[in-house]
Amino acid sequence: GTFVLRDDEKDQLVFLSGGMGITPFHSMIKYAADKKMSVPITLIASFSSPEDMIFYDEMMQINQESENIKIVYMNKRISEETLRQYITDLNQPTYFLVGPPVMVDATGELLDSLGIDEEKIISERFTGY
Repeated sequence: GTFVLRDDEKDQLVFLSGGMGITPFHSMIKYAADKKMSVPITLIASFSSPEDMIFYDEMMQINQESENIKIVYMNKRISEETLRQYITDLNQPTYFLVGPPVMVDATGELLDSLGIDEEKIISERFTGY
C-alpha cells in the first residue's frame, strides 16, 4: 500500500475501511498506540457480519487504552449519519479509505457530497479477495 503514518503527524486522521480494508489501518493504529503518538485517529470499520470483524479484540483494547484513538466497528455501510456521529468537524481531518472498489467509490462519493476537499481524501481499493 501507499499509506504512511509519519511520526510527526499532528493533523486529525479518519480511517474508513470495508472488510479486509482494515488491514493497513490495523498496522498504523498499532504503531501509533505503541509509540503513544498524540495524533488523533478515528477508525470506522464496516463489515458484512460480526464473523468478519477481524482484529476486533486488539482494536477494542487499543480503543480503551489510548485517549487519541477512537475505534468504531459496525455491520452497516458508512453513512453521513455515521460520520457526523463520530467526527466533530467533517472538513478538518484527512480521510483514508480502503476496501472493495464499490465501498471505496461509494464512500468517496459520500465525502465529496459533504464538501470534503479531494486533497484530504486518500484511497486504495482492495481487489481479489
